[in-house]
Amino acid sequence: MSLTFTSALDKIHREELEELMFFHPQQERFTSNILRAVEQYGSPRVTECEGKLRIELPSITGVQTLFAVVQDVTHWELVGVVVYTRTPDGVILILHVVVKDEYTKQSVHSDQLVAVSLIQELCRIARQIRGIHSVQLGYSRNKILLKTELLRV
Repeated sequence: MSLTFTSALDKIHREELEELMFFHPQQERFTSNILRAVEQYGSPRVTECEGKLRIELPSITGVQTLFAVVQDVTHWELVGVVVYTRTPDGVILILHVVVKDEYTKQSVHSDQLVAVSLIQELCRIARQIRGIHSVQLGYSRNKILLKTELLRV
């Protein structure tokens, strides 16, 4: 099975997306970060537009989502999501990253490196966008957990 990325997720996967976003078995590990994000951006919600699913936040327009799926000829599975936005100062700001429990660091499919792969794919995409100079991940208001300057070749 191979890991692939898409920005479009069919509405038939709504339950799978909601389960991953809102009922993750490890979410208690990140309670303070989640509460801070909800306080800052509002509660995320899954919406549908033209048969495709999106994540929306009440205080930010233009939120985008990148989905990670594992698939082969007979199997398709949503395994990760990154929610992000573009800031006026040329940053892709990652607002939320979630990976299906079986694909996290200490799990059976950890070799897929879903979280790292999602961020790498987002950096690849960001390099193609004029005016974007970095990708940042930060759950705290004043602390950036990851900042990568984009080098264009």
